[in-house]
Amino acid sequence: MGERVVTVLPELRRRRAAPVDPKVALMRAIMAACKRQGVDNETRRAAQKRITGKNSMTDMTVAELIRLRDHFNRGWNGPKSQRPHVGKIRALWWSLYWIGAIERVDDEALNAFVKRQAHIQHINFLDHRGAMPVIEGLKAWLEREGVMWWSAEQLAGVVATGAMTSAGTPFSQAEADRHAVLSQLAARLDDAGLMNRLALYSWIGNAVGRPTLNQWTFSASELDQALRALGKKYRAHLAKEQRL
Repeated sequence: MGERVVTVLPELRRRRAAPVDPKVALMRAIMAACKRQGVDNETRRAAQKRITGKNSMTDMTVAELIRLRDHFNRGWNGPKSQRPHVGKIRALWWSLYWIGAIERVDDEALNAFVKRQAHIQHINFLDHRGAMPVIEGLKAWLEREGVMWWSAEQLAGVVATGAMTSAGTPFSQAEADRHAVLSQLAARLDDAGLMNRLALYSWIGNAVGRPTLNQWTFSASELDQALRALGKKYRAHLAKEQRL
């Protein structure tokens, strides 16, 4: 056998990556911002036309694209958990659902309400100031449904007792608001023959695994757990009624 000949190929030169067109990079950043904030294509195009006067991003200058990018990033202040007004709005919206006042809790329905109240296309674009008319509108709606929000005097009365929640925090407006919604939900369940409203807090204690004689010690998290459980119970009742 002849000697094996090994041919060594010359090392291929690495090609340098072509520089990214700044307009392409900006368009990608805009699309990413829209995706992150839940802005659909129709809303994005409307914003493009309003801000730059142009329908297509490909027709825009770099300066116009920067302006558009900054617009879509302006409403983003970090994760929703760091934006308490967004959480507040969603909690009130869900409260309307649990008591049977609305049928949809998806973002499309919520954003339609946000647009009517604040003239903002999407909840994620709301800052604290813009959130106020939305929050007040939702609380007024819940009040029309029978929710009795606590007065400042009622809240001060409980706070004056030194009440502490199981989370180790003083009783506050956050807990008071949840108690108000739970009271209305219990009343509706009582009217439907599904529970005794006077036994609400006994029921909550058993549901969260912490029976107590002091209802003011329930934390916001425990009250949320109770809202979901009782809300599902009431929604199931409403669904059954509709089938009859």
